[in-house]
Amino acid sequence: MIKVSVTATAMVGALTITACASSNGTSPKVDASMEGGPSEPVGCAAGADAGGHYNPTINPADFTTKVDNPYFPLVPGTIFHLTDTDNNIVDIEVKSETTRISGVETVVVHDTVKFPSGELSEDTTDWFAQDKAGNVWYFGEQTTKKSVPGGPSNPLGSWTYGVDCAKPGIVMEAHPKVGDTYRQEFYAGQAEDQADVIGLDEMVTVPYGTFSHCIKTRDYTRFSPGADENKYYCPGLGNIKTVDLPVSMNKHEDLVSVTSPVADGGSLDSGSLDSGSRDSGSLEGGLEGGLSDAGSGPQDAAVDAAHD
Repeated sequence: MIKVSVTATAMVGALTITACASSNGTSPKVDASMEGGPSEPVGCAAGADAGGHYNPTINPADFTTKVDNPYFPLVPGTIFHLTDTDNNIVDIEVKSETTRISGVETVVVHDTVKFPSGELSEDTTDWFAQDKAGNVWYFGEQTTKKSVPGGPSNPLGSWTYGVDCAKPGIVMEAHPKVGDTYRQEFYAGQAEDQADVIGLDEMVTVPYGTFSHCIKTRDYTRFSPGADENKYYCPGLGNIKTVDLPVSMNKHEDLVSVTSPVADGGSLDSGSLDSGSRDSGSLEGGLEGGLSDAGSGPQDAAVDAAHD
């Protein structure tokens, strides 16, 4: 893996992200800091992992619940329906309510996963917000999971920004570039997901259709070496496909249909495509006109990548 140095300048500060590959090919270590806003909750020092530090400084005034990044749109009332190769059923609903997390107003997203039998496997509430540059940040999750039908539930992986010094991360940059590396979350020793941007113009086919100009990432955590994933984010929709690595495992999760919000507060199921394809470039205005160009604001993120 190449050595990457990324600098992103947002509305009120600088987010510096660096990654250095080790000689044995293990996942990169990330060092990130953000200056210009209020400090982390009192008593919380920089989070530290094996060889790195992470300490983003979050100013609540710089965030909005209007999440219109085209690669991670969160339009209230939208429900994404997915299935995986084990026939588990995944529903992701963007709620109309918001939740304040350590002073930051966030969008609530409710995820459920069901075993093929219909028994609930996972029940998760996530919190997201977008900064003024268009980057989408992840502020935590409350989750319960079962590994097997009939088994016990556990909250492993739950975390909240500001609680026990957990820190938010970025789930989608305003202007991704190949080689960018960033943390998606940081709860030391429990939740430390990271992502690398590895593609910008992917063509992706799922049951819902065929989409172009998609972002491809490699997601990983130091807690599960060898359990990396490729994720595909397409304009106007977001994450439509996740592939477990290596690809030869033939394990993936795919978007099947989308229930879109309608003006009367109800919902309209767009259904799945029986045949043909749907180019993501034709999704003008995003879901029900809920999207705008995340880079059209007065302060765009400036990302510079250097390869050594």
